[in-house]
Amino acid sequence: MKIAFRPKLLDCLPGYNRAQFGKDLASGITVGVLALPLAMAFAIASGVSPTAGIWTAIVAGFLTAAGHWLSSGRLVCSASSARR
Repeated sequence: MKIAFRPKLLDCLPGYNRAQFGKDLASGITVGVLALPLAMAFAIASGVSPTAGIWTAIVAGFLTAAGHWLSSGRLVCSASSARR
């Protein structure tokens, strides 16, 4: 029986190098610097503690990344929205 599903992460790791890691690290820091204060602001505006917003941003970030590693797409886009 042939397995049709193969996570993209398994294909990317063998060719991953230090230069790519540096770019990924810079991207992660940039997103963190922007996303965490935004998540805190959304939490405060929603009437919950800023800590809840930080946890939500972290968990959502990991879920988005896991979805990217399991998919075949090259880019990942996720966004938050505040609804009343």
